[in-house]
Amino acid sequence: MSLNIEKLKKIKKKGSHIIARCPACAEEGSDRKGEHLSIDDQGHFTCVVYPGDSGIDHRKRIFALVGITDGSGKSYSQPRDKT
Repeated sequence: MSLNIEKLKKIKKKGSHIIARCPACAEEGSDRKGEHLSIDDQGHFTCVVYPGDSGIDHRKRIFALVGITDGSGKSYSQPRDKT
């Protein structure tokens, strides 16, 4: 998976998706209930508050906080840009 699940908080499984507290929203003091971050079974992730093109920078921040890299800076991130 592209995000380190162990670093996420308030993790719930809903069908084939993982729902969790968005680390970028949490950093700003929101998503206290833990329902903004959605990760599908292929590792694509999005924040429901910042979907699509409007959320590109937000998803980059999510990955910076909890993303997995191979140590060379190459990311395994697969942000979902679908609206």
